[in-house]
Amino acid sequence: MNLLLSLTLFLTPIGELFEPIQVHGSLTLKAEYLPEGYRLEREAMVLSIEDFALLQSELEVANQAWELRIADLNAQHESSFTRMQQQLEQQVLVVRTESAEKDAKIKTALLEASDARSQAKLYKISLITTSAVASALIIYLAAGR
Repeated sequence: MNLLLSLTLFLTPIGELFEPIQVHGSLTLKAEYLPEGYRLEREAMVLSIEDFALLQSELEVANQAWELRIADLNAQHESSFTRMQQQLEQQVLVVRTESAEKDAKIKTALLEASDARSQAKLYKISLITTSAVASALIIYLAAGR
C-alpha cells in the first residue's frame, strides 16, 4: 500500500517550484527550479549558479562603493554646515556687539540731552531772574529820578 501511495505522489504533477533568492538587501529574485535535463516549453533567461554568484558579488561591491560615497558626501555636508554655522555665529556676535555699542551711544546721548535740558532750564530761570531784577532796578532807578 505504501508503495502505491509513493507511486501516486511521484506521478502526480507538482507544478512549477520557485525559490526566492536574496541577491542583496531587499532585492530578491524568484528563481524557478528546473531539474537537470528539463526541456523548456517557453522562452526564458537562465542564470547559472556561477553567474548568480558573480552578480551577487558585483552588487555587494557596488553597494559598498555607494555606502562609502554616501558616507563621504554626508561628511562633506556636515563639514560645510558646521563651517556655515560658525560663520553665522560670528556674524551674530558682530551684530550683537554693534548693537550693544549703539545702545551705549544712545544711552550716552539721552543722558547728555537730559543734562542739556537741565542746563537750559537753569539758564532760563537765570535769564528770567536776571531780567526781573534788571527790570525792577530800571523801574526803581527811573522812579527815583
